[in-house]
Formats: sequence, C-alpha cells, structure tokens
Amino acid sequence: MSTPHTVNDVTTAPTQATDPSIVLSLSDITFSYSNNTNILRDISLDFPNGSWSAIMGPSGSGKSTLLYCASGLLSPQHGHVICGTTDITTLKGNDLTTFRREHFGFVFQNYNLLPELTATQNVLLPSMFGSHALPEQDARRALADVGLNQYADRYPEDLSGGQRQRVAIARGLALHPDILFADEPTGALDSKTTREVMDLFRMASDRKQTVIMVTHDPNVAACADQVIFLVDGSVVGIHRGMTAADIALAFSTGNFASTPSTTEDAQ
Repeated sequence: MSTPHTVNDVTTAPTQATDPSIVLSLSDITFSYSNNTNILRDISLDFPNGSWSAIMGPSGSGKSTLLYCASGLLSPQHGHVICGTTDITTLKGNDLTTFRREHFGFVFQNYNLLPELTATQNVLLPSMFGSHALPEQDARRALADVGLNQYADRYPEDLSGGQRQRVAIARGLALHPDILFADEPTGALDSKTTREVMDLFRMASDRKQTVIMVTHDPNVAACADQVIFLVDGSVVGIHRGMTAADIALAFSTGNFASTPSTTEDAQ
C-alpha cells in the first residue's frame, strides 16, 4: 500500500480516514479503460478541510481522470475514496448520486448550463432533485456573491462566457458543498475573468470549503495552496508556495519532483 502524500502539510505520515482535518482521502487508486492501459497507478492523497489544490501534468497524465475518480464520477478498479467517514467507492446508483449532490459541487469548462433556464434557475437546478430545495433567495445570493445579481433573470445566451462560468461557480457553491471539483474552469476565459474566478475559489477556501482543481495554466495553479503533479498516471510531486515561474520551469525541464519552492517531494 502506498503512503499517502498529505496535501497542505509537509509531513508524509499515513493519515487515518477518521482524522477530522481530512475531508477527502484517496488510497491506492488505480483506474484503467477497456484496453487495460492504466491511466492512474496506485495514487494515495489526503486533502485537508479548506485546502485548495491544483492538479497539473502533461497531456494524458490522468489529471481529469483523477478528478472524476475522486468525485465519484468514475469508479476506480482498485482503491478507495473516503469522504469524511464514507467510502464512496462502495456506493452505487441513487446512493452515490445523493452523496455527490449533498457533499460535492462541480464546475466544468463548458459551463453545463441549461439554455432554457435563467441564471437563477440554473443555480437552483441541482437542489431540485434532492430532499432540500434551495430557496430562491439563496440562489440569488449565490449569484450576487459572484457579481451577477443584476443578471439573475438572464438566460445563458444573453451572458458572456465569463458570466456563464460565474453562474456555474455560483451553482457549484450555492449548496455549500464540502468539496468543489473544478476541471479546467478557466480554459475559455480571458485573464480578467480568470482572476475573478480565482478570487471566488479563494473565497470558498477561506470558508473552509475544499477546492480541487485541474488546470494547465501556471498562473491559475499558482493561486492554489499547493500543486500536485501527475506524470503517466502517478503523483511525482506535491509543492506549496509555487509561483507561475516555478511551475513553468517544472514543465520546461520535466522536473516535477524537485523545484525551488519544494516542501514535499514524491516518495
């Protein structure tokens, strides 16, 4: 069994799933598609409550697959994903769907907004399938938090790309999920809107919501508390306090396990 890298901490001692400071724990995660090619190989990671992690790596390294396994959107062939005290790899069907809805928020690059619904209705949509519907005033407050209070009744076609992404973020955060998963959330945004989105993620982290984000952008990754590097489906380094220049240098040299800002190297 591989030793978990503790994200947001300089130690590498194994962390028990019952540790209240750990909101998500991945243990020996292996994932492969039908051709039996391993996309992820024995990945073990712990994510403390309120941490913000950026997952990076070369194309095809397994970044999005790791995000989907961690969030229960994909089922690994081996290993466990534990959120709090629940092993979500043992959940199936409606039980898994309900758990994701109650504990996770999602933000994707393509927004995933329904064009026939207003911004407010898109924010409300996930809660409509649960046992506790989000009050409309809370949806509007979530939109106000992302600077869209004047656009609450607009339809997606009447919004810019940055505004659509902020609606998606408001939807992801409105139910105050324990964890926000984001897959390339700024890939289609300009630099100004990207900075605004990063401010929203920092706001979520400051509220003790854990943010786990896949990105290819060094400037975006440098906003996070720590950067997790994947190469060929394996974690090769976890580093805190990296600048965009540090990250760019790691990619240019291919040296992800040792950087000027390293506080923790791969085992």
